[in-house]
Amino acid sequence: MEENNIPEHVVNQFLNKNSSYPNIVRTRNITLDGINVLIEKNNLEWTNSIYDKGYIYIEGLVVWGKSKTFLYFKKNENEFTYKIHILTEDISKIDMLLIGLNKYYTIDKI
Repeated sequence: MEENNIPEHVVNQFLNKNSSYPNIVRTRNITLDGINVLIEKNNLEWTNSIYDKGYIYIEGLVVWGKSKTFLYFKKNENEFTYKIHILTEDISKIDMLLIGLNKYYTIDKI
């Protein structure tokens, strides 16, 4: 999974809660505000972060809503934007998530 920038332990964590291998969707980069909203409104499984007058997240894993959809995020070097990978069993059920993230996307391409 390293070719998708997703650590193997994240995929293994997904497989522990789901019955099949994940569909993986890479979105455009999102802002720190987007990460904060995801963490506030969902279940943060784990994070690697630095505290300096607030949390600076390096990477982490969020479980979206009551589903078993995982969002793995990783900070881009020298920026306050994040790569997002969505891991889900049913790709048709993430439309609302993608629409919600839309206002936090940056102008850069994938």
